[in-house]
Amino acid sequence: MTSKQEFQPPPPDLSSRIPKEDQTPEQLAIHGDVQFKKAQRVIGAAAFWMTIAQSRDRENKQLTQENEQLTQDNGQLTYEMTHCGLTGLLSRDGVFEMLEKNYQNNANGFRHLSFVDANGLKEVNDTVSHSFGDDYLKAIAKGISAVVRTSRDNSNDGCGRLSGDEFVLFGEVDYEFNPDNQNQIPPKVAEVIARREDEVRESVRVHTQAFIQSHLKEHKPKGESEDEIRKLLNTMLDDSFQFIAIGTEIYNGNDHQCAIDAADHKMYKDKHRTQASQKHDNPGKLRKN
Repeated sequence: MTSKQEFQPPPPDLSSRIPKEDQTPEQLAIHGDVQFKKAQRVIGAAAFWMTIAQSRDRENKQLTQENEQLTQDNGQLTYEMTHCGLTGLLSRDGVFEMLEKNYQNNANGFRHLSFVDANGLKEVNDTVSHSFGDDYLKAIAKGISAVVRTSRDNSNDGCGRLSGDEFVLFGEVDYEFNPDNQNQIPPKVAEVIARREDEVRESVRVHTQAFIQSHLKEHKPKGESEDEIRKLLNTMLDDSFQFIAIGTEIYNGNDHQCAIDAADHKMYKDKHRTQASQKHDNPGKLRKN
């Protein structure tokens, strides 16, 4: 029985590429020229495809850079649409977007929302300058955001500037709360809310007074309004000065505007209570609220 031999392709015929011994110098020259041109065509083809590959590589890199730039521009545009350009906090649209996102993530959960109103902005703008008023709002915003960052490690906590001198803080309720008694907040929960509101007041006071002290060192009041400016800023440096009024609402569901309105109502109660207290404690001293 014979074994089947595997097919072996014949070796390439290289005879045309090897000059023959009996060729004349002219024939050898022609032969060399032909082989040189063949080599040129091979090299040219390789260079052509290499050029195509390099061109495609450059195009791919350019497309990648353009896509990265487009992604960066879109991210910047989204940030500008959802953040306040002055303070860096969430804008009104950004606040409602995050509140709705939190609701979608935990529809049955309870949330706390605090409405904050900055005192003295009109007096600051009228007495010092609108530029100082902008920096005053920035200092208040820093005080508010510092409390949000340090309250707890929760991405659902946030703060924003609704408009002018109005701010909000919000987050999930992390203490026991009976939804059956939503309209009657238990004493322990009321204590937690009061402590948090005091933290906000203190943080705002520290940041804002530091800003005012720095301003007085760098910018000495001059001109006819010098005494009036010093009087106002020194009043604000008094620890009894209330830089903000605040009210907090606990709610569930996604009627965020209703919660803001309720917190706003409580904030005005706090403002009126503070004004009455200051008039009682300092009947002859005007407080800029």
